[in-house]
Amino acid sequence: LIDYLVKNGKADLFIDEQKAASLITDDTLLIMVDNQTVERMDAPSDLFYKFKRTVVIDHHHENPMRVVPTEFFYLETTASSTCELVTEMLPYFCDDEVDRIEAEALLSGIYLDSRDFVFHTSELTFEAASYLCSRKADPITVKKLFTECLEFYHLKTDLVLSAEMYRDTVISLSEKDYSQFSVAAAQAANELLNILGVRASMVLTSYKGQTYVSARSIDEVNVQ
Repeated sequence: LIDYLVKNGKADLFIDEQKAASLITDDTLLIMVDNQTVERMDAPSDLFYKFKRTVVIDHHHENPMRVVPTEFFYLETTASSTCELVTEMLPYFCDDEVDRIEAEALLSGIYLDSRDFVFHTSELTFEAASYLCSRKADPITVKKLFTECLEFYHLKTDLVLSAEMYRDTVISLSEKDYSQFSVAAAQAANELLNILGVRASMVLTSYKGQTYVSARSIDEVNVQ
């Protein structure tokens, strides 16, 4: 997605931590999206503490370790994604400024988190998607953003093929190092939910010397 944005003239949307630090003043506003904790930020944690004004927009369940924003905390766990929440705000702030590339970026987030508009969707999810399509977002272009390299596909397939059933849960374990393709475990866990009779899936992989657990479920099972 970043490569796609850069190729379409959006390179100036991304800055490194040094540039960000040099721009911070007392009036600078930090908006954290899809995350509530400093530890999960892409940037080093010490950068966060340089900001005096913060906003959090998220759709995950409230984290007891979450940051305390000074301006605004918007948490809606029934939304499909944070991209859905952001899309709902756009008509009120910058409707005329949203172009096709940015609309496709947001639509890809909804597509990903809702697993192709199936999980945690409501009429608001489809309204958000409709709005983004009205801004010329192309669903085919969005779909192409999720193409995979052959090595990634092989690793994900290995996890699916090695899965075993335990009661109504399917479990897969691999000792291969998935550091380069950590998202393969999450996608394999998603696919394992398609098996008849499965209510939950657990995929365990090696990630930078530790065991990484990716769990997914149908709505009536809480794997969190």
